[in-house]
Amino acid sequence: MKTIAVMGAGPSGIAAAKRLLYEDPTSEIVIFEQRSNVGGIWNTDATSPPNDVAAVPSPIYPSMESNISSEIMQFDTPISQGNAVAGRCGTSA
Repeated sequence: MKTIAVMGAGPSGIAAAKRLLYEDPTSEIVIFEQRSNVGGIWNTDATSPPNDVAAVPSPIYPSMESNISSEIMQFDTPISQGNAVAGRCGTSA
């Protein structure tokens, strides 16, 4: 089994991991994220640790509205504990 590294657990990194797993279900996909949680700049969680050196202000603002439906934006298969995708938050690569 080969191991593939994906840098970043934002929307693009998660989508890339999903596609890589689809292409080769026997691979181990490891997502490295330097922030303490997933979501990239789309993560608006204000509870990040104060010493989170990778904290980046989000471009999301409270009154922001999407011009596409949530059904189109969501992934069709949730990432679960039983697949070969592993996440490591708080990891610099």
